[in-house]
Amino acid sequence: MATTASGQSSSGPKPPQPPKSAKAPASPAPADVLKAKETLSQSLTDYPSARFQAVKAVPFSDGTLNVCGEVNAKNRMGGYTGWKHFVVAGDWVLMEGGGYDDLMAKWCTMNEPLPADYTKTISPTQ
Repeated sequence: MATTASGQSSSGPKPPQPPKSAKAPASPAPADVLKAKETLSQSLTDYPSARFQAVKAVPFSDGTLNVCGEVNAKNRMGGYTGWKHFVVAGDWVLMEGGGYDDLMAKWCTMNEPLPADYTKTISPTQ
């Protein structure tokens, strides 16, 4: 018979676990989207000049969120590259044309995105 940190017996039934669901709360914790913003700022050549649109958060059953959207960012020559889809998954940033387009599409469409638009939150001016 095992005991808990408080010295109580833990031989009884375990408490029920919450069901796994693809739905997250109505809006993600600000830290989730802000972490994606930080990851993008470290990945893009000139983040302060980047333009974003259609940014959404897609929840997964394990509680994580992927942030998906479109970005028009400058390259090393200083020119804008045109609108490209992106996904931020944890510390990973995947950009359209980088060889992961099928994976990006799956990650951004396998579950219903949260209803909010996070374009302003992810943009450099925020």
